[in-house]
Amino acid sequence: MTIRRPILLGLAILLVVLVAAPIALLWLQGARAPAGGGAGEPSPSEVGPTDDAAAGPLEPGDIAWVFAPWIFAQGPGNHYVLQAGTLADPAPLVDMEVPWAGDPETQVGRVPAVGRAIEGTVVYVADDGAGTAIHRLQIRADGGDEVLAEMREIVWSMAVAPDGQHAYLALVARDDDEHDLGVVRLALDGSGELREVMPPSRPRASEPAGMRLAAIARFGVDLMMSAEGGHLLRRTCGAGACTIDVLELETGEVIDLGQREVMGAAGGVILGSRCTGVRCFAEAINLATGVAQELPFQGEAGITFFDGRAAIVYIEFGPDGGSVLRTLDPFDGETRDVLHVDEGGALMLSPPQGDLRISMPAGYVHAAFTTDIEKGGAAIPFTDVAVPLGGGAVIELPAPPIRHPDGLGVQG
Repeated sequence: MTIRRPILLGLAILLVVLVAAPIALLWLQGARAPAGGGAGEPSPSEVGPTDDAAAGPLEPGDIAWVFAPWIFAQGPGNHYVLQAGTLADPAPLVDMEVPWAGDPETQVGRVPAVGRAIEGTVVYVADDGAGTAIHRLQIRADGGDEVLAEMREIVWSMAVAPDGQHAYLALVARDDDEHDLGVVRLALDGSGELREVMPPSRPRASEPAGMRLAAIARFGVDLMMSAEGGHLLRRTCGAGACTIDVLELETGEVIDLGQREVMGAAGGVILGSRCTGVRCFAEAINLATGVAQELPFQGEAGITFFDGRAAIVYIEFGPDGGSVLRTLDPFDGETRDVLHVDEGGALMLSPPQGDLRISMPAGYVHAAFTTDIEKGGAAIPFTDVAVPLGGGAVIELPAPPIRHPDGLGVQG
C-alpha cells in the first residue's frame, strides 16, 4: 500500500535545502494522503556500492511506533493520549489516556515524557499534579503495564537507553517548576533503583563571543540519548540562553558544549548547528578530542550508528538536478551515495516528528521521496521508505495507523 505525505510545494523545497531543525524543538506530524501513482510509478534509483551485502528482510511488523500528543483545550492540560503499535497493524495496539498535569503558558516546551518503542515495550510518565509515576507498557493488545517508580518531583524530560536497561529522568521541583534538580538514572529491571548522574545545570546568562541569541528562552530541559547509547545529551534553557552538556555514561564525565543546537549524536560524535552573526552551518563535534569541524553541505541532515561507527546522513542536489542521500564518515571524511532520485524528484529525511516516534531497525534510515516535485496541485505526494545503509532496495512503508485525538479517524 502506498502512503504519501502531502507537503506544500514551498515547504518541500525548503526541507531539501535547509539544515534540519534542532531535535529539541517539537515537530508536528503532517497529515498524509493516499498516493495517486499506484504500482506503475517510478521508484528511486539505487546508486550505493554494489559489493555491499543488502540488509536483511524488513517487514512492516518490524517497525514500531509511539504517538503521544498532549491534549488541552483551554487552560492547563490534564492528560495526553498514548498510542503505539507496528506498521503492520491496521489500528493502534495501545490506545489510552494518561494523566499529565502541566500549564502550557508557564511550562513552555514541556511535552509528555515518553520513550521510543524498545523490544516491544514503551516507558512513559504519568503526572497527576501531585506526584509522578514511571510506567513500562507492553505494546500488544491487553499488554501488561507496570509501575517502575514513583516520586514527588516533576519529570520534565526522559530518555531511554537503546538496550532498554535504564531510563534517564530530568527532574524539576514540584513547587517551583524553574528549579532544576538534575538528572537521575532509573533501572528498568524492576528494582526501582535511582541514581543521580548529572547535577543541576547552570545556563549562562550571557552569550559567548561570536554568538547571537534570537530570543529570550524560558526555563526548560530536554534529554536525548545517542543512537548507540554511549552518551546522554542535556539541553537546558534559562537566563536568556540555552546550553548543551553531554554525559559520557561509561566514565561519568560531563562535557560542556556551550550554546549550540544539536540534531543528533552517535558513536562519540555530535551533529549540531551553530550560528554566527553572519551565517549558520552544520558541524560535527568529536567528543574524544573536542574538535568541531564544519560540514561540507547545507542540506537536511541526521546521524545514526552503522557498522560500529557514527554515520552522518544528508541530502544534496545531484549533478543531474535530482537529489542524493549520502552518508559521511565524520572520522575519515569518506562519503557514499545511498539513494538517488532523478531530475524532477526530491528526497527528504524523516526526523522524529514531535509526538510521533518511529523506531527504525539498525542499519536503516527513514526517508521520503517524490518523483515529480512539479506535479500539479497544491500538495506534493511523498512516499515513505526505509533505506538500507548497507546496500539493497528501498522498502516502501505504510503510515502509522494513528487514531487522531481530534476525531478525524485512523491514519493509514
